[in-house]
Amino acid sequence: MTQTQAKPNYIDLKTLYDRLKQLGFNRDFIKDNGLPEWWCDEYEASPDAVVTAAFYFSRRFNLDFNSLLNQDLAPTFETQSKTRFKTVSKVKSNAIQDSQNNSQFTEDTTTVSNKTIPSELVVAHNLALRVAELVSHTYKQQYHPVEGITAREIRAAILDKYANVSLEALLAFCHEHGIPIAHFADFPNTVKKFHGMVTQSKGHPVILASLRDRSPSRLSFIIAHELGHIALGHLKDGMTISEEEIGTFDLQDNEECAANEFAAELILGQPDRVYYFPHFMTADRLAKSAIEKSQRDRVDSGAIVWNYGWYKKSHFPVARKAAGLIEQEANAPQLINKYLSRSLDWESLSNDNQEYLALVLGLDILEIMEEARNCLPAS
Repeated sequence: MTQTQAKPNYIDLKTLYDRLKQLGFNRDFIKDNGLPEWWCDEYEASPDAVVTAAFYFSRRFNLDFNSLLNQDLAPTFETQSKTRFKTVSKVKSNAIQDSQNNSQFTEDTTTVSNKTIPSELVVAHNLALRVAELVSHTYKQQYHPVEGITAREIRAAILDKYANVSLEALLAFCHEHGIPIAHFADFPNTVKKFHGMVTQSKGHPVILASLRDRSPSRLSFIIAHELGHIALGHLKDGMTISEEEIGTFDLQDNEECAANEFAAELILGQPDRVYYFPHFMTADRLAKSAIEKSQRDRVDSGAIVWNYGWYKKSHFPVARKAAGLIEQEANAPQLINKYLSRSLDWESLSNDNQEYLALVLGLDILEIMEEARNCLPAS
């Protein structure tokens, strides 16, 4: 009697791409971010290509390797089971995303109307968590807890060294306390993004800003908000807190309101400070007035113009232009990631992790390694 053996359920490379597409990864994103620099069409035709590709996708995109290759399994993320996402958007409830089973639980009594939260945000979250993991793994500073330190105390400490609470000042304070900050906004174009996230990884709180904006003062508020979650004790073990959008008057839960007030007091000096201007302001007049008020109150002038824009939506375009006049050619994401890079032990990462982390942070890995070699003591 002939015994039939079951054949392994192999897939080809096209099927692998199709499976990733179902998760929200478009083909261009996969090729640009999921594969190493040496990958080429010639290698793609080799018999080992599908397994090699799955290996890189699993490492870079935080995906389970076996689930990528087995057609009988749905592709799943490698997020630890304890991780929970508290996603705050413009709804009246507190939505908590359980990353393991992709189910959504809502607290309070209002129904969450955004049905895309479970499927679309989980991709961005897991990509960000992989970046946070790489950053925390190679971050050289030890964490010095900030839980219980007030916004007023942090502001006073910063003003001892800086003219105001600028983006650079916030980066320096967090660096001194061992809190790495990265700007990461490299997501597939089909998935929903978030503005800010704070998570715990390898003993460090890690802050990720993801809003695509070059304005240092605008990203400062996001970072100060996430720092507030840490200082106020909101970041429990195994929790990731992310905000789809951070706004002053959004309908939010108590913790979000507290983090907003913390950020406002840290940057503006008062949790409820509103800068009043004449009813009609041009960008030029607003920028000039903000610079004058900045010197008087020791408040970043960019934060003052955004304060003008936050409290009335019709003011936002004027605030945007005024911030541009003040901040000129500023590139906040680049500033954040170059500051972070100096605190990372790049040599502790594998070649592929070096390549991927530099890629998603918009950094040149060859330049980084050359700089690291130049910093070595002479033998």
